Amino acid sequence: LTQQSNNVILACAGWKDRVNIEDTLLAGAILNRVKDKFSVDCDAALVAESMYLLARDDIFSFMEEKNVSHFRRLMDYGLEEDIRFSLTMDNANVLCIYDGERLVSGSTSNS
Repeated sequence: LTQQSNNVILACAGWKDRVNIEDTLLAGAILNRVKDKFSVDCDAALVAESMYLLARDDIFSFMEEKNVSHFRRLMDYGLEEDIRFSLTMDNANVLCIYDGERLVSGSTSNS
């Protein structure tokens, strides 16, 4: 994201047309990493980063403490190990890019 001179929109998927905390935390984490390279003019982004900064030391415990609905639903399915893996930073080097029709694996270099 920081190597290209393009506008960036972080679109959180949500759940059943509702905001969810895990998407907001991810947006906040991304913003926290790239904000020095971008002009941020969106209160929603600032709220997302603020929430991420509150949770970043232990996101799993934060979601557990806040009784996050989707987190709770996945825990009820016995997916704690999957959740913990999903909360691990920097375990993939792939950037998905929307090409106008679908998500594709993108390059992290300027093209």
